[in-house]
Amino acid sequence: MQVLNLIVAFLVSLVLVPLNKKLSIKLGVVSIPRERDAHKEPTPRMGGLSVAISFIASVIIFMFFTQEVNIQKCIFILIGAAVLTVVGVIDDIYQIKPYQKMAGQIIAIVLAIIGGVNIRFLVWDTPGAIAILVKCVNVFGTIFWTLGMINAINLIDGLDGLSSGLSIIAAISFMVIAVTNGNTLAMLLAVSIAGATLGFLAYNFHPAKIFIGDTGSMLLGYTLALIALETGFEYLDVVCFAAPITILAVPIFDTAYAILRRLVNRMPISEADKNHTHHKLMRKGFKYRTVVLILYAFAICFGFTGVCISRTQSTKFISLAIILILILICFIYEKKDKKSIAEEKRKKAK
Repeated sequence: MQVLNLIVAFLVSLVLVPLNKKLSIKLGVVSIPRERDAHKEPTPRMGGLSVAISFIASVIIFMFFTQEVNIQKCIFILIGAAVLTVVGVIDDIYQIKPYQKMAGQIIAIVLAIIGGVNIRFLVWDTPGAIAILVKCVNVFGTIFWTLGMINAINLIDGLDGLSSGLSIIAAISFMVIAVTNGNTLAMLLAVSIAGATLGFLAYNFHPAKIFIGDTGSMLLGYTLALIALETGFEYLDVVCFAAPITILAVPIFDTAYAILRRLVNRMPISEADKNHTHHKLMRKGFKYRTVVLILYAFAICFGFTGVCISRTQSTKFISLAIILILILICFIYEKKDKKSIAEEKRKKAK
């Protein structure tokens, strides 16, 4: 049944993307190349709408054929996904303000929480003030984690096929864990998002015919974050936390590094720059597709390690994850080149 789900999500997305491209052009939702962008030609940027439609449709269809799936939780997750899709479409068309976009993200996350998705940091069964405090900590942790992943996928969406490919690899990794653990909801979500994104990737790999936009990147981050919550994050257990974080290590590392870099340089966290992981690799002389494939390779290694952590329940593989992070850091390390220094001088002159 899951194979059929994957095929249906893939085919629906594959059919919708060309229609989505025409709609984007008609509405004028086209990404014009900027100095920090890697693409050179104007490209439609609302491709995430086709991913969202195929994802939501396949989940609705197959949740009734998936045994022991929590229908109520699934419905609330889908409503949250629909809210996020609407916010993403509005942002892709009108470029809304960051706080408006974040408000939509929080609404989507709260809907998932109402449905029953939650980090289980702490457990306190006895009624009282402590139980309320524990619930608040869990809810806050859920919002913080999901918001972080939504924006992590959004930030790493800088090259053709990068965010979509990384998301597919992560979704497949989570699917393996879900199958092993017998978590039918996580399995359903992972298969559906993997199939929908794979259909889109056929048009998004370099040279991209369409971009995923905020509509798609936010949906991918939201879905992957919730799948991670379903497959891990229990009772402050190191292994349960390490597995999903390892699987999503590439976007998490890129975002953490970006935040740290901007804080050190006293820049606003939301300010864009050309020092993301993929930018550094391109400056080292790697070709466009090679950079994407290198990050795919790292994602596969992290995904495999995360699955091993989850299946073996051993901390030994956490050491491997740390080694992979160190290798990635060494791989992208660079001294300030002449171009970077010139750019900094121009900014200071302004």
